[in-house]
Amino acid sequence: MSIKKLSAALALAFTTTAATADYRAEVGAAYFDFDGAEAIAFAGEFHFKPVETASHPLAEAAFLERSNNVSLLHSRTEIGPVDVNTTLAEVELYIPQAMLYLAPFYTHASAKFGGESASENDWGVTVGLTPMEGFRVTTTYADDVDYELNLDVKYVLGLANDTAINMEFGYADAPVSGMSDTVSAAADYYFDRTFSVGIAVADAEDTVYGVRTQKFFTEMFSAFASYDKADDADQWMIGASLRF
Repeated sequence: MSIKKLSAALALAFTTTAATADYRAEVGAAYFDFDGAEAIAFAGEFHFKPVETASHPLAEAAFLERSNNVSLLHSRTEIGPVDVNTTLAEVELYIPQAMLYLAPFYTHASAKFGGESASENDWGVTVGLTPMEGFRVTTTYADDVDYELNLDVKYVLGLANDTAINMEFGYADAPVSGMSDTVSAAADYYFDRTFSVGIAVADAEDTVYGVRTQKFFTEMFSAFASYDKADDADQWMIGASLRF
């Protein structure tokens, strides 16, 4: 489940541009620095029908339109002499009549250290409900670990003059006795449809505080960045994406 969430961190910066173009696909790349460990990630997403962006914050359009899609993420991480490659494939399906959300996923991870190597495969599914516009609550099962209670909640509220706020909450029981449960929260404020700034906090063994920002410079091109700080480590990320 932590692998799945790698694909999601993000945010963006600067001025305003009116943007109304729909899109069908999106590709992006990002660079991460985890307290000295480095990673680069590439992602692609294809929607089964065009995503309508009118009247939505551009970054939230697919979520608000409940757009069915398939995505692929590949990342490579260097931790000293160890190289780790991870690939994640996922399908997101919304079933409006049942207010149901399904997202099966598959991951492949491999690691190399000197002449030694190892790999593992994992699959799982995220299941959720969408009882009202802009709201979704989910839980995730992965086959490599026993299921422990976990919840993720997301709500996007439109405000006046193309402003909006995105609110997120997460909870996960500790996977091992003696460890701490994980609680997280985040919020992004959209100054207009193209630009957001957000904050995040997660508490488990350590408390991690983060800031993030995202900016669409045109209807199709965006850039994003984030910074997270824990008690004894920090990490930052920058990236960009292009829509078609």
